[in-house]
This record gives sequence, structure tokens and C-alpha cells, in this order.
Amino acid sequence: MMTLAAALAEYCVHMHEEGVLHLDFSPGNVLWEKDSEGYHFSIVDINRMYFGKVSMEQGCRSFARLWGPKRFLQLLVRGYARLRSFDTQQAEDILMEEKTFLETLPEKTRNGIST
Repeated sequence: MMTLAAALAEYCVHMHEEGVLHLDFSPGNVLWEKDSEGYHFSIVDINRMYFGKVSMEQGCRSFARLWGPKRFLQLLVRGYARLRSFDTQQAEDILMEEKTFLETLPEKTRNGIST
């Protein structure tokens, strides 16, 4: 069975290739459950969406609001990059650059609420 990181990467690839990008892709906005068939995802807070072509940079940066073990994020972004035929190291660099940037912002801004 697929890991959570691999399943989420596959789900995001599908969304992004269909031209849908969640602008606040954070743990509270990604619901998931696992059953005998695998993982199933739902996205909430859909008032913050972008519809159009999703570039490698946009897709990889969208993962920066997720938290968890660094290894999970690496597996997620590398799996996403492979599925979209992007350079995996470049994808990981984009994600880590965005996470570092977000950490410099005030917490209210970081959580999508401008002060």
C-alpha cells in the first residue's frame, strides 16, 4: 500500500494538473482517511483557490504551510516532482526556501491572516 506522503503527492499532482491550487494548503485544510483501498483526501477552506496553470514553483511552494517531520515533506515533494517530471532536488530546494521565508514572517501572516 502507498505511504501517506506518496498518496498525498499523487492527489496534489492530480489537482495541479487539473489547474487547481489551494492557496492555504495547511494541515487543517487537508482532511484524510485511510481504509482498505488506500488514502482518501478532501480539501476544505476552498475560498482560497487559484484556477489556472500550476507551475513547478507554485506547486512546490504550496507544500510549505504543511508541518511535520522533514522526511515526510521531502518524500512528499520528491514524489510530487517525479510524478510531474520535475527535477526532484530543485523541487525540494524550492520547498525549503519557501519554508525558511515563511518562518521569518509574523505568526499571523504565516497562518494566512495578514496583520
